[in-house]
Amino acid sequence: SIREISAAVAVAVIRAAASDGHLHSEEAREALAEGGAELLSWVTKSMYSPQEYGSLTYRPPGIGE
Repeated sequence: SIREISAAVAVAVIRAAASDGHLHSEEAREALAEGGAELLSWVTKSMYSPQEYGSLTYRPPGIGE
């Protein structure tokens, strides 16, 4: 799925940033130190999920109901 591919790309980018000395996220550093599975888990949990968000627009009562 596109989410799995995106997570794998993000893990590769984080590893490259760490090897270049540009990884500034403490959480990402900790997940990387714990291993690949933990890093992938952290990335997956950090990804945007539209099901977790409500409506992003305000509609007054009676409009669009």
